[in-house]
Amino acid sequence: MKFPNTAATLHTLDNGLRVILDPDSSAPVISTQIWVETGSIHEGDYMGAGLSHLLEHMVFKGTKSFTGEELSQTVQAAGGQWNAYTTFDRTVYYVDGPAESAEIFLKSLTEMVFLPTFPEDEYEKEKDVIRREIDMGLDDADNAASRLLFSTALADDGRSQPVIGHLELFNLITHADMVSYHKDRYTTENAFISISGDFQTEEMLDTLETLTKDIKRSFTKPATPACEPKQLGQRKASDTFSIPATKLNMAWQTVGLDHPDSPALDLLSTMLGGGRSSRLYQNIREQKNLCHHIGSWSWITQQSPGLFCVSAEADTDKISDLQKAIHEEIETLSHSQLDTELNKAKRMSLSSQFATLTTASGRASDLASNWHEYRNLNFTSDYLKQINQVNEADIRRVCTQYLLNDSILTTTTLDPLTEKKLTSNTAKKSTERDITSHTLSNGLTLLLCPDHRTPTVSIQSAIRAGMPSETTNSAGVSTLLSTLLTKGTTTRTGEEIATTLDSLGARISASGGNNTSLMSASCLTPDLETVMELFADTFASPALHQENIDHERTTQFTALKEQDEEPVSLALRTLKESLYSNSGYGLNRLGTENSLTEISRLGLQAHHAL
Repeated sequence: MKFPNTAATLHTLDNGLRVILDPDSSAPVISTQIWVETGSIHEGDYMGAGLSHLLEHMVFKGTKSFTGEELSQTVQAAGGQWNAYTTFDRTVYYVDGPAESAEIFLKSLTEMVFLPTFPEDEYEKEKDVIRREIDMGLDDADNAASRLLFSTALADDGRSQPVIGHLELFNLITHADMVSYHKDRYTTENAFISISGDFQTEEMLDTLETLTKDIKRSFTKPATPACEPKQLGQRKASDTFSIPATKLNMAWQTVGLDHPDSPALDLLSTMLGGGRSSRLYQNIREQKNLCHHIGSWSWITQQSPGLFCVSAEADTDKISDLQKAIHEEIETLSHSQLDTELNKAKRMSLSSQFATLTTASGRASDLASNWHEYRNLNFTSDYLKQINQVNEADIRRVCTQYLLNDSILTTTTLDPLTEKKLTSNTAKKSTERDITSHTLSNGLTLLLCPDHRTPTVSIQSAIRAGMPSETTNSAGVSTLLSTLLTKGTTTRTGEEIATTLDSLGARISASGGNNTSLMSASCLTPDLETVMELFADTFASPALHQENIDHERTTQFTALKEQDEEPVSLALRTLKESLYSNSGYGLNRLGTENSLTEISRLGLQAHHAL
């Protein structure tokens, strides 16, 4: 299967604003997005203050035609779901909703971005909101681990600074600073619109010309981001946090998106630590029991350098052995036969990209990202062609060149406070999707919703279980059982299940919620029969091996301890206990130390039989 070239077109309005249009009449919905090509790395003299993120908040406070309250009421009344986000290199505003409300959505977005009023009486109020966000981020262990990694691996790069800013610098930003930054960077030359959904191209262009007639072309103040120089030696950093286990990151400096090695590095990250059948997961977590979580990721963007990172969470006394094992797995991979793993990684990459085409929002985002990163609307398709051309020799070469080069390695650890620091061609033409209900001979209710736009299938089952089915003695049993379902059945091992799924680029997962236990799956259409067979097997016949129970119970213990250190989580659980006492919704989804200790294999089997 090939990823299709887009039929979207690029247009330029009279004021210089570029517009990406992707008409699709398969459903009466639309996604409208404005991407402003400015983020935290473009803040110049205000670097590290979070000026771009503050500006993102303030445009919602009113425009030429709307007060802040009117803006919100107008979008919501039209059925829109709106939001925004700021990253290192962009600020994105979007509204998704019914296609008939497209003009309302676009009027709101264009005025927010280009014609905000920035009421001064809202300025300090919104700064207080962001101050609370900064405080919450400082209380989050994953955020702290990420900050430590980026500030160490990219020490002289703008991306070493948090997008939200440092509180002491954020406090120095004035209203005038923000208005000036908006004038310099929020211009028609430095922004573009991406629209996907049910509309006619010529009508949309006429609408946009009318809506933007008062938005004039103006100068954009250039902002050249500082780039990290070539790394010439190992970097290490550690810090402490109120967590039960150490968070380890091992990152190698790599390349930018335009480098020919980027496709091979992306595939290498999938092969090494992407999915439950990967080398790191199977050999280090499952076989050697050296960590609670492990995976790898390749972060390659328009700006060089990128990072290739192995992230893990483990007991502090195992960190040294864990690092050694990671190096050994990389060394082993560099001279292994890789054809099966490489084909599996390519399949996973293709499956992941197909998923972006299933919604109007996904298509608009994909097109916008293609334009932002590479000025090529077909970049996703072109990149997947490069992915498909990668061979085993390429993988072994980049593995050796980057991951076996300690001079470009950065290692960071976030340790527990109590521990010492350690070193669409197939789019459906109708405007409605037919959802049908069926009852199978065994009484199971089946809901079907055909969608022929992409060759993918999504499956979800819901079982009435969850918190009401637990007691103080069995609290956490639903969550524990959900982690065990894919660890093996009476006819398949967990590794066999994981390998089969990853080879197809498919996924099966389970989770325990408040009222239900959920199982979900996704796959490419030709693989549906195989995945459904696996889905039914994991659903009906989990093996519940004792060694897996003990392993996952330990991981759940760790999650429980981490939860106890989170103020928001503690407050919510205290409230639920007060409202519901020690039953049903008053119980902790993760259980307690006592209940988890008492849950046996027989107890799990009995809960599954319910």
